[in-house]
Formats: sequence, C-alpha cells, structure tokens
Amino acid sequence: MPQLLNTTDELRLYYSRLSVQTDFDSLASFVEAAEVKYIKPLIGETAFDNMAEWYADWDGTTTDPDDAKRKKLLAQIQRPLTYYALLEQMPSGVVDLGNEGTREGNTEGSSPVRQWTYNQLADHISDNADVFSESLLAFLEKNKADYDFWDESDERKAARRLLIPNGTALANLVDVTQPHRFFNRFARIIKRIQTDLLPTYLGEELLAEGRIRIGCVDERTLRPCRIPAVVMEALGLQPVTAPGRA
Repeated sequence: MPQLLNTTDELRLYYSRLSVQTDFDSLASFVEAAEVKYIKPLIGETAFDNMAEWYADWDGTTTDPDDAKRKKLLAQIQRPLTYYALLEQMPSGVVDLGNEGTREGNTEGSSPVRQWTYNQLADHISDNADVFSESLLAFLEKNKADYDFWDESDERKAARRLLIPNGTALANLVDVTQPHRFFNRFARIIKRIQTDLLPTYLGEELLAEGRIRIGCVDERTLRPCRIPAVVMEALGLQPVTAPGRA
C-alpha cells in the first residue's frame, strides 16, 4: 500500500481534473510505484521512511509545531507524487489483465482519447511532476533546519563530502535547469570523479586542503566560497559571475 498518499481527496488537492468516479483502490498500486520509483530516490530512503512512519500515526491535527512542519513537507511531497502516480497509471488506465488475457475497457458514453491528446497530456503531467520535484528539493534545502531527519540522513552526509555538495552549489557553477534534481542524478558521477580521477589529476594534498567546495556558499557571509584558482583550472570550470558584474 502507498505510504504517503492514501485517498482520492488528497489526489484531487493537486490534480482537480481527476474523475469523480475514481476509486482510490484502482490507483493505489500506481501511487506505490511512484513512491518507489521517484520519491524515495528524490528525498532518500531514510527521510521517506521517517515521513511514512509519522504519516501513519498522524491524526490530522497540527497543534504540535513538529506536526505543522511535517504537514508542510507532506504537501511538498504529495504534489509531485500525485503527478508521477498519474503518469504511471496512464498507459494501463483502460487496459485489463486477467484470465481472458489483455483486454481494452469500454466505458459507455466515452471514446478513446486521440493519440496526440494523450501525448500532450503525458508531457504536461511529466513536466509538472519534474517541476514539483525540484520545488520539493529546494524547499528541503531552504528549510533543512526544520527537517534534521533529512539533513542528517546518511544520503545527505555522503553528499556533503562531495566537492559539489548540493544543487545550490551546482547552480553557482553552471546554468542548468532544475539544479537540485540534476544534482540528485549527477551525485554518483561527481563521487566517481572525485574518488577516481581528481586524486590522480590534482594530487591528494591539494584535495585535502581545507574545505574545498566548488561554488559553495559560506554559511556565515552567505557569499560564494573562495575556491583555489588551480582547482577551478584543473576542473575546467569558470565561476558563475553575479548579475551586474564583469
């Protein structure tokens, strides 16, 4: 069963065009698939399990300050989850599998959707799911002090050991759409470069100097960290120039 979204009312909060005849049981497996395929890799298994445990016990009230914070995070999670679940459901929404083989359903008063309409809807849902995923990661990064079960997870600790530790740092280096999602997918490559390539190319001594963080933000001054020029040159990177500066 799904762990972070359990009713059609919750689905309609984020996708109001959902048919009034929709039975949640018919969508439950797709919601669960979306949690496993998209949400867990997005926020990490540790944070996902922590939220799922809280959600199972939550009585719906927000009198406790921690519950209020978690409710905000839940909304950030459920929004992309809804769209990813719909994306999972679309290809098999009118197809039945059973003893009689694979059959296409036929609802009286309805007609099959045109292919171009289907494709357009699928693209729309996919785009929204990705945008809302980026918004979720940006929300966590901005409010990490409120969600230590995410910020202190093993996944986050591993990311902080990277030269490029998060999406914010990545955005300081390159102009990339949805930097937090991009970082999520790019982190393993960064780790491989940092572990296998840079020690040979730069030398262990240079890599060990202080806290080298490409494009990071100094938490005291909120300004970009000073990065040794030799490191930037070795990586073939140019720092992002602030707007209005040469």
